[in-house]
Amino acid sequence: MAGSYANNSHCERCGRELACPGRRLGRVRRPGHGTLLGMEEMRAPGDWGDSRVPLYHVTASPIPAGRVLLPYAIGRERATVLRLAVSALGEGSEALALLLAGDVWEHLRREGDRVADMILLEALFERVRVAVVPRSPSRLGAVFAWGSLSLARRYRADYLPGGVVLRCILDAGTAEERDGAIVVEAFETADLADPRPRDLRRVEALAVRYWVAQAPMAFSELLVRGRVRVEGVIAEEGELDPLTDTP
Repeated sequence: MAGSYANNSHCERCGRELACPGRRLGRVRRPGHGTLLGMEEMRAPGDWGDSRVPLYHVTASPIPAGRVLLPYAIGRERATVLRLAVSALGEGSEALALLLAGDVWEHLRREGDRVADMILLEALFERVRVAVVPRSPSRLGAVFAWGSLSLARRYRADYLPGGVVLRCILDAGTAEERDGAIVVEAFETADLADPRPRDLRRVEALAVRYWVAQAPMAFSELLVRGRVRVEGVIAEEGELDPLTDTP
């Protein structure tokens, strides 16, 4: 989940083609169950009407109203090493062993915070995405958000104490719901520092569950591909920061 994801703001494993073309212009897609607007009726995936759905994002420090959020930091800042990892995984165990024993990976390990492990996990999730739902947004280029204030506050409490919750609007683009708890399970239960084949298989199996996106979800997150604009900081009382233009 976003909690393990470094900076966007966090830090945060073939099958069926599920993706249909995403609706645009601020519509949120939630495959197979319910809506993010509290409506009682069930709708087909992708059918979200014309309402602009508020989103919530957690970050370490306030971001001014009107600012557009950047995608996942690992995807932006680690693109080269992610490509190396994805390529090595595709070539097989010998190529992966060479990568993990090389200078590039050793440098990542020295950074601490399990950065190297997270990059390998994201490379595994990305390979599975391409195989399972190639038209769904990649985690690597997504803005992570939550569809409710309570979920955003839960994430902040668990993974970024002292952070702030932003209320945002999806000006243009698409969003898909996934279960971030699956990412945490993969990260915490597989040995990604010295992975054996069973570790890689475990992460891949969990990644399939993540991308298939079946209900119920333990801790849903939104992968947003598009323009997410900040409306303001949510105060503890649930109101927007009075310095913003939005009441």
